[in-house]
Amino acid sequence: MTLSEVLAIVADSWVAVATPLQVAGLSHTVATMDNVTTNTEGAEYNFPSTADGILPGEGMPPFVALSFKQERATKLTRNGYKRLAGVAEVSQEDGAVNPALLGSPELQALENFLSNPVGSGDFQFLNVIAGRTSSGAIDFTRINSIDRCVVQPFLTTQNTRKRGRGS
Repeated sequence: MTLSEVLAIVADSWVAVATPLQVAGLSHTVATMDNVTTNTEGAEYNFPSTADGILPGEGMPPFVALSFKQERATKLTRNGYKRLAGVAEVSQEDGAVNPALLGSPELQALENFLSNPVGSGDFQFLNVIAGRTSSGAIDFTRINSIDRCVVQPFLTTQNTRKRGRGS
């Protein structure tokens, strides 16, 4: 299986679990994947026109996001985090995740996606937490599996907080 084929499976799986939580008008356009073990292979996937959010109503500003904590299996690395943009007004209440959304099948499907492998057999996309070296490269001696993934109860932003990145 090629990297492009793996990316297509992962991207289609992502759209299936993400768009039910995203406001109509948000469109997924392209996904990219790099082989971090070789740093020589990459792939790009153009989403079909159906890769749009489906929640009705107004959306929050584009930088507002749901935050998902990927809890590590061991203390080898820090916990990981993922953000999901396209938050609808109905998905929040005073800056917190709407209690009606917590525990919903749609939210549980995304939590499961972010904590379990996609694919089967020898060809699986694994959600892992990777450690970094002081130069920022991936430290392949510090790869940690994800024990579980849970949505955080508050809204956050997608603005980077990494030193030297962003404005």
